[in-house]
Amino acid sequence: MIISPKLQTILNEHISNYLGCAFDIEYIETLVGGDINQAFALRQGDVSFFVKINHDDENTNFLAEALNLQVLKEADCLKVPAVIATDHESGCNYLLLEYVAPGIGKWSEFGCQLAQLHKTTNRAHFGWSQNNFIGHTLQVNHWQTNWSDFFAEQRIGVQLEMANQQGAALSEEIIDAIKQLLVDHQPEAVLLHGDLWSGNAGFTAKGEPFFYDPACYYGDRETDIAMTELFGGFPQDFYTGYNQTFPLSEDYVLRRPIYNLYHLLNHYNLFGGHYLHQVKQCIKQLI
Repeated sequence: MIISPKLQTILNEHISNYLGCAFDIEYIETLVGGDINQAFALRQGDVSFFVKINHDDENTNFLAEALNLQVLKEADCLKVPAVIATDHESGCNYLLLEYVAPGIGKWSEFGCQLAQLHKTTNRAHFGWSQNNFIGHTLQVNHWQTNWSDFFAEQRIGVQLEMANQQGAALSEEIIDAIKQLLVDHQPEAVLLHGDLWSGNAGFTAKGEPFFYDPACYYGDRETDIAMTELFGGFPQDFYTGYNQTFPLSEDYVLRRPIYNLYHLLNHYNLFGGHYLHQVKQCIKQLI
């Protein structure tokens, strides 16, 4: 995809207002790595910005992401890209962000900072101020006071219904089974990244831990940790740093497959294929 001259003009205006001086795109670099949106670096000399583009009918996905990033930025525990603008123009939606040059840092520090986020943000209810997205899938976030009901219904139940609409033929008894498995677990509702796999985390050129592409809500901190162990996992130093700051319960390992079933179901709903086998194996383990 080529960014149209009209959209380039609009992006230049946003960046100029953000910088307080003129910015004029000299070079556009196509970035790889995303499955849903197209991403570009906008460069003028040694100054760069990041923009994501999609062609959805509405700009709901990027608006939700912008809110997530802003809330995480205000929490001031881990670095996230600053939001500059998001809107619909020239037949596409765009999300314009600070460009964060990648680097190398200490995973133990990343774990410590995530633990600090989980320690300092809590709510009386589980959920979020609005529905948002996990990948391209709608993530339902109605406020609830009971964690087992919230996770079983709004995480597993919603994904299960979508999977069965695609022909997965999965039994709904897993919903009640998860309610029972979590019935005695009532954690604090803390601010979560929500989609914390290795592809959404890294370090700045200065070695600062940072993350991006969040799917925030207030929930059990163990869900963030569980996902870090899915799809490749994080280095052991990350878990050492986390546990030194905010130790996990010994029972966490029993809940880990419950929480990762959500992401396996979502990956089946997004990509199909072999994820259905993983979903069925996980359900078999839990029932």
